Amino acid sequence: MRRFSWRLQRVLEITGQRERVLRAELFVLAHEIARVRREIVTRQMIVRTILDELGRQSLAQRLGEQTIVLACAAAEERILAGLRARQAAIEAERAAKTERFLQVRSMRRGLEHLREKAYAKYRQAMAAREQAEFDEVSHIAFARRLPQARNCELQIANCELQPHSSILNSQSAILFGAGAAR
Repeated sequence: MRRFSWRLQRVLEITGQRERVLRAELFVLAHEIARVRREIVTRQMIVRTILDELGRQSLAQRLGEQTIVLACAAAEERILAGLRARQAAIEAERAAKTERFLQVRSMRRGLEHLREKAYAKYRQAMAAREQAEFDEVSHIAFARRLPQARNCELQIANCELQPHSSILNSQSAILFGAGAAR
């Protein structure tokens, strides 16, 4: 019996590899987005903390530091804008990769479905072939036994006639005195 082989098996394997690679890339992008978000939140917290501390100081103390803090806050805001743009770019890239991943996964699932159908068809063909082989073997065995069976039937028919006639002869001989004459 030959093994099951499917012509598109290699395509299915490559599609599975592509899916795994895209999943890993999506994982890396998700980590990168999380890192950028943490950095944005951290920088915003630092700016808020500094501004809150500055707000608690008296007006005389605040005037000297306020110009420096506001200049640093403006620089931080530019950094935050860059980080937000980076986050948006990564999220756009992740959306594109997610779409590609979904396409590849759909293709892989379709190929797996086709493979299952082909395997079911293969099993059906193998069952039909095994049944045909079994039928052929049983027909050959029956054909080989047929002449022997006919000979046996003839012998049984002959045996049935002979023993009955010999039994009748022996019984009639006993009844009619052939056995008493001895």
